[in-house]
Amino acid sequence: MTMLNCREQVFAEFLVETFGEDALRSGPVLDIAGGRGDLSFELQMRRGIPTTLVDPRPMKLRKEHHKLLRKQRKQTGEQPALFAQVQALFDDDFVQARGDLVRASSVWVGLHPDQAAEPIIRLAMREKKPFAVVPCCVFSKLFPERRTADGKPVTTYLQLIDYFKRTYPGLSVAHLPVQGRNLVLFCSH
Repeated sequence: MTMLNCREQVFAEFLVETFGEDALRSGPVLDIAGGRGDLSFELQMRRGIPTTLVDPRPMKLRKEHHKLLRKQRKQTGEQPALFAQVQALFDDDFVQARGDLVRASSVWVGLHPDQAAEPIIRLAMREKKPFAVVPCCVFSKLFPERRTADGKPVTTYLQLIDYFKRTYPGLSVAHLPVQGRNLVLFCSH
C-alpha cells in the first residue's frame, strides 16, 4: 500500500468514525478539490458511500483503481458504478448554482484541498453542513489578509490551523496517524 492510499484510507476511516456510516450514506459526500478522485474512490468504490467529486480538473484514476474496477467487473459481470463528478470550482457561485446537490449532500470533505480549504470551512459553517478538512498549503502570498493573533501574516502550517480556529469558532481538531499535513478541522453541526 502506498503512503497516498494510506492517507485516503485513514481519512475515510476518520470520516466513518466521526460522522457514522448512516450519516455519510444519507446523501452524497462532497469530495471538494479532490483532484484525481482518490478519496472519492476510497469512499464509494471500496466502502459503498455515495460520493461526488467536485474539482475543476477531470478525474484521472490511478492504475490501481482501474485494476480494482476490472476485478470487480470480473467478479460481478457488471461495470461498477463510478462516483459522480462535477467539474467546477467550489465557491459561493457553486453553492448557489448547485443548490440541490448542496442540500442533498451529507458531509463536505477536503483532503489537502489547497485553496479550497477556507471556502469549504466558511460555506459549510454558513450552510450548517458537517465537514472535515485536512488543510495543507498555506498560500501566504495568495491570501495576504490571513493574519496571526498578533497581526503578522500567516506563513506556517500551524499558523494556518490557528487562523482557521480563530476565524471559525466551533471547529474541532483531530490528528490523523499519517505522515505530512495531518490535522483535521471538522464540525458535525
